[in-house]
Amino acid sequence: MDNNEVYPLLRSQGNASRFFYFLSFGQLMFFVEDDWASLSAEFVPGLVKGQAITKSNILRDLATVREVRNELYHSNPIKNSQVFIRAVEALLLSLDINPGRFDDDLRTSTYDRPIFSDLSSGAIPAA
Repeated sequence: MDNNEVYPLLRSQGNASRFFYFLSFGQLMFFVEDDWASLSAEFVPGLVKGQAITKSNILRDLATVREVRNELYHSNPIKNSQVFIRAVEALLLSLDINPGRFDDDLRTSTYDRPIFSDLSSGAIPAA
């Protein structure tokens, strides 16, 4: 089955977004590079943060996010957080997801730290 058969099948079954959840950054970048004509319909038309939504801009932003993901995974500091934030915002906006919508939810969210009753043995309790 080639790309011309895969993409219409995914869209017709309403599974496109679920399919993309399971891709690595490399796989996603491959799909963008390999078949931008089919994937470009997933992005909003026009400009995002003053830039056109093009294959090269999407690939650049995905590469930036992948680089930061790898830095964090290997416990390294983020080299340029402003570039990362701009890339994430551009990707979200190009998918018609406004990150500002989450501000109220995040402002009122809380995290309750778990309390472990018996740490006398020095062992870390299992989750």
